[in-house]
Amino acid sequence: MKSVAQTVIEADRFYTIAAHTGNVIQAVEGSKDGGTVRLGKYDHKPEQEWSFVREGDGVYRIRNRASGKLLDLDYSFIGLNMGQQPSFKIWTFDWSNKAVWLPALGLFLIPIVSALLSWLSMKISTSMTPQPAGNQQAAATNKTMMLMMPLVSLWICYTMPAALGIYWIVNSILGILRDVSLTKVFNKQLDKLDAERIAREKERDAELERKRLETERLKAAGQCCVYVITEQNRDKASPKTRWCLELDSGQDDLDAQWLYRVWQRHEGIAWEIARTKRLILREMTEADLDALYEIQSGEDDSPFLEPLFEDRDRQLAQIRDEIRYQYGFYEFGIWIVELAESHTVIGRAGLQLRDGYEEPELGFVIAPAYRGHGYAREACEAVLQVAREELFFETIRAVVHRDNEKSLRLCKKLGFIVDNKAGKDENPWIFLKKSLK
Repeated sequence: MKSVAQTVIEADRFYTIAAHTGNVIQAVEGSKDGGTVRLGKYDHKPEQEWSFVREGDGVYRIRNRASGKLLDLDYSFIGLNMGQQPSFKIWTFDWSNKAVWLPALGLFLIPIVSALLSWLSMKISTSMTPQPAGNQQAAATNKTMMLMMPLVSLWICYTMPAALGIYWIVNSILGILRDVSLTKVFNKQLDKLDAERIAREKERDAELERKRLETERLKAAGQCCVYVITEQNRDKASPKTRWCLELDSGQDDLDAQWLYRVWQRHEGIAWEIARTKRLILREMTEADLDALYEIQSGEDDSPFLEPLFEDRDRQLAQIRDEIRYQYGFYEFGIWIVELAESHTVIGRAGLQLRDGYEEPELGFVIAPAYRGHGYAREACEAVLQVAREELFFETIRAVVHRDNEKSLRLCKKLGFIVDNKAGKDENPWIFLKKSLK
């Protein structure tokens, strides 16, 4: 126990040691050194009074007045006093007495070991955590932390009792064991699951590509995928096809492109919605999952875009729902935008329905690496053309955040005007509309 400004320990003086309840500590009758104590109401009994015997600088032993037995507060661990502050003044150690310098050296090493293990723990944790490619700021932050944290640990452990250093040492060891053992086990399991998922995606993509190539081959050979049987050709030999459709009388005006898309939907092949000079707009597939996260990787987009799920499995389930219900039922949605020449996915654009509105809403986003080239405008113009000529919409809406100046400028270039009836001035979202008549 150390002397503090509020309490002056005097020799041969007896004290009561009270708990926060007001009861005092008293020795149990017949107890030995370091023996049993209990709390009780102070009634001036000798077993309730204690003297403090100085054992060293700021170190005392507590002696009971009645029995003369010692109440020692044992802070020792591995032969070291955990309540003692380590000293870096190694030149002051009494090297002539092993019983003195050996514990002092042990206390001296605790902060050093704590700092080294802190550095090692951070290094292992950083090496096992995937870092974003090209993120120089994150790399610089990690480097600074690996330097500063051990130094902070070293300084604090030399200014605080040794118990704190032991705590940090144990914590670092447990962290290293966690990262080296458990992390590896889980990473192996995750790698296995990722490999299985990638294999399934490749298999599905290969099947879709096979179907697409077969379709193109049939089209080039002048054959068809869906053969329509009518009254006029019923007795004629049909070309080699996978599907035949027989029509009742009066239904022979069906569009061949529509039948082709019916076959694509049945086979799970994404529709091509539109082509421009530089772009292709097509339906989204499960294989576009990684591309979606890349598209919305721009930090400046976060306040304006509907966020993707952190759980990739949940996002994949949402993609499946959009394909099945949005594309399958409405025949429109938010489509993939890719470069016509390389088929590189660079963004999304399309139409979606908002609760409370009958008209569809224009939505678009271009990946950060492809902005500034007019791709957004080109894609949106294609979307509006499809909305007018194929979907027969008369009005299209758009909702843009007031701070999203680039999107506001683009909407105005596309012919959208502010719809004052849709929102109040204090609303952070601006409602726009465009007539397609």
